[in-house]
Amino acid sequence: MYATCLFCNRPLGANESIEHFPVGRRLAFDSAKGRLWVVCPSCERWNLTPLEERWEAIEEAERLYRGTRLRVATDQIGLARLRDGTELVRIGEPLRPSSLRGGTAISSAGAAGGRCSLRGPA
Repeated sequence: MYATCLFCNRPLGANESIEHFPVGRRLAFDSAKGRLWVVCPSCERWNLTPLEERWEAIEEAERLYRGTRLRVATDQIGLARLRDGTELVRIGEPLRPSSLRGGTAISSAGAAGGRCSLRGPA
């Protein structure tokens, strides 16, 4: 396991949230493709982690991301901050909001001047 950036050789920092991969304060992961990166706090380049260290950490990051109440997402990227300050960047299909399961959902109408709209179940 490495502790410095592959590009600028500065420290990547540490986290206490991902037991299987305690390196880095910002981790990016793609569960579908099995990729995990540590984002360097200095140069902001993404350092791909060694294959043998990824799988448990990706599963743990996905579980923590899903368990986070406050998160933001676009159509392919999600961002969540954990209690210890670690940031998770989730790459891939967005999670289906739990509010769509029979309740009312709030959706952003980005092109409509940033207004939000309420819509109930179809």
